[in-house]
Amino acid sequence: MCSLSGCKKSDPDPVVNKGLSGNWAGDYQTQQAGSCSWSGPAVTATATFQVVNNTVTAIVTQTAGPTSVPTQFTGTIDGNTVSLSTANSAICNGTPRSYISRFGGTINGSTLTLVSRDTICPAQGCIFLKTIKLTRQ
Repeated sequence: MCSLSGCKKSDPDPVVNKGLSGNWAGDYQTQQAGSCSWSGPAVTATATFQVVNNTVTAIVTQTAGPTSVPTQFTGTIDGNTVSLSTANSAICNGTPRSYISRFGGTINGSTLTLVSRDTICPAQGCIFLKTIKLTRQ
């Protein structure tokens, strides 16, 4: 038996979505969708996802040759639908510019495909379709 001052209810453990958590690997593709051309080496991607209460934190590392660039994403998961975003910057006509990349996609078994349409330099029509295709490791 407990008194009003002596009863303490502990907080429940956070709900973790097991469908996304963990390590994934695949590729990162960029395609021209506007008037600016795109050329570059093949890029692989690895990602580590952590999900607590449907809030997603991801570190996606893009690797091209000897260069690796880790980027932190944040977002949400709702069922098998994943939404992630990250801040980016570009230089357009000599002027620095910030923009947000917003990726959306779905988990299909052990595969996750995320797509973003980025307008990097609006005045120059620099628009690119970015696709991250990952498989659970």
